[in-house]
Amino acid sequence: MHPSRVALFVHGYTDDSAVWQDLFSALSEKEVSDWQFNAIDLQAVQEETEDSERLLEAFADQVVEYALDVAGDRDLVLVGHSMGGAVVELAAGRLGKRVKGVILVTPAPLKGSPLPPDVMQRFESRLGTTDAEVIKAGRLAMSQSLTARGLTVLVNSSLMTGRRKGLQQLKAWTGGHRAGMAASPISAPVLVIATDDRFFTRSALAEATRRFARSSLAHIPAAGHWAHVEKPVELAYFVDEFLRSVSKPGFGFSPIRFE
Repeated sequence: MHPSRVALFVHGYTDDSAVWQDLFSALSEKEVSDWQFNAIDLQAVQEETEDSERLLEAFADQVVEYALDVAGDRDLVLVGHSMGGAVVELAAGRLGKRVKGVILVTPAPLKGSPLPPDVMQRFESRLGTTDAEVIKAGRLAMSQSLTARGLTVLVNSSLMTGRRKGLQQLKAWTGGHRAGMAASPISAPVLVIATDDRFFTRSALAEATRRFARSSLAHIPAAGHWAHVEKPVELAYFVDEFLRSVSKPGFGFSPIRFE
């Protein structure tokens, strides 16, 4: 039977669609046959701009176009990680009522996350490197439970990103969008997944849920920035519960804190 609903997954900074593989495998063990899972690879923005709002909007355009292509008139849930969280928020606003829910995994705030000049320079200097050891060190510094396989997936995704697209993504999530300074217009339920990430912290994400009218917060301990790679089974539990809840006829959402 053709799944009647679509969940679209959007990767974060210098990642690609391959980072969702372990989560998809974990979800395949659950009874979610009514859902089709798709993951997009964000492409470099053709326009020559460093304006973070225009970059985020261009990435959101890609998500909207892809979502309409794969979902047609079917219901959607959008899932975004890190920078992908900001992109998903903009895309969900454009897709409107067809979006039945949003899941944000250690999301970058839509308003932006400005870095000190020396840190920004360090991030920029690593973009486009083909030195796998340098990439490994950066990934390990932001994770807690990476397996060797998971580390390989993340390293490969960095190698595939390239400097131009990586710089666009960096400018996008650090600069942010003015829409992030106000309450989100998303009326669908939003689940925010926090971990023990030291960059987008649990306390900061708990505060971020206040921007959404119907939000809940889940916490996955002993995971760093990439819960979908570090703790895919644990994340699959929350994704499955959320998908089941938004699938129920007459679904009524009340803010819940999952611990």
